[in-house]
Amino acid sequence: MKEMNMSKIKIGIVALSFVLSATSFASTSSDIKLASALVEKSQDAQAEKLLNKIIASSKGEDKNEAILIFGRMKFQEKKFNQAITVYKQVPSISKFWVEATEERAWAELNLTHFEKALSLYNTLTSQSLGDVVGPEAYLIGAIADLRICNYKEIFDDIKLFKERFRPRIQTLTKVPAPLYANQDLGNIQSVIKKMHIIEIEAIQRMGLKRNAGGDYSKMAVKSSDTITFPKESEEWLDESKFDVSAKHCMVISPKVSALKSGARQ
Repeated sequence: MKEMNMSKIKIGIVALSFVLSATSFASTSSDIKLASALVEKSQDAQAEKLLNKIIASSKGEDKNEAILIFGRMKFQEKKFNQAITVYKQVPSISKFWVEATEERAWAELNLTHFEKALSLYNTLTSQSLGDVVGPEAYLIGAIADLRICNYKEIFDDIKLFKERFRPRIQTLTKVPAPLYANQDLGNIQSVIKKMHIIEIEAIQRMGLKRNAGGDYSKMAVKSSDTITFPKESEEWLDESKFDVSAKHCMVISPKVSALKSGARQ
């Protein structure tokens, strides 16, 4: 009889443990949603307090998601160095690592750390991540290359984007279309438009002209201290709010004596 009672007690403890675990998970999940909503509403003080609580008390992907949201909050506050430090805390084994790495690259771009941004871009656009990285990540390379006047790489960036997303577009436009098709196609179309603006700017800066075969041939190289963009430029630079200038280009400028060939700021 006593053995039976002990057995019942053990079962009861296991059941209680399961209930408490489920309750804890639900609580953490709801806290993460609340924290994300607070960040979206720019209620940063409340969000930071809640996120610190989640990060301190959680493990695994709950903790990693909270870290990602914390990084976004710092990015939103334009505290890019702090955002980068936070994003680095998301481990590479996490499902949130790709998002954290992409957002970290945008932060580096905002700080005009172009080489660092390009390094992260090369990681994100590796063949192994081709199926999980969104179209916006491909803008990082094109913008950074434009800022350092690495024009050849811009065309390579655009070519890679087209190669990667042509099959995805074909899949999304099949009938019947997937439920998420419209949103994904909209995102891809937005990036295509921005890529086109970057391409046009590179062509203008290099003085390129199409030859009979449809390829670009170099006719002249123009140097200037300032890049002038079409009206749409604000759209493709919405992720990186800085004045677009050519001061980082590896060119000799008669207007800026401090610049030397082969040097970067």
